[in-house]
Amino acid sequence: MQQNYFHFDALETVVNNGFVLTSSEQKLLNVLEDITSDNGETLEIAVDLKGNIALYRWFKDGELYAETKEPLLQIENVSDDHSGVWYVEATHQTIQETRLKTNEIDVNIVN
Repeated sequence: MQQNYFHFDALETVVNNGFVLTSSEQKLLNVLEDITSDNGETLEIAVDLKGNIALYRWFKDGELYAETKEPLLQIENVSDDHSGVWYVEATHQTIQETRLKTNEIDVNIVN
């Protein structure tokens, strides 16, 4: 698959029936929106992806920030250091070599 927009649930039936898939970089999933939060508050970035996802990897300014098993990243007592460009990569439980990546969003922490 190349440059396709998909969620993992679309591939699960194919893989479970014994087909082998190869993939290249996929189109970004446009599922996140820019966020503005107040300094000292809790920042929440949530993503709604379909399928059996094993791991969510949260990136800030291109660097890995956190890994979670849940589709929600919560950061308490945020500061300007949390402002930046964020995105999420998701890894499927079975199809681990294929990752879904969301669109990038701007997170702005204001005083």
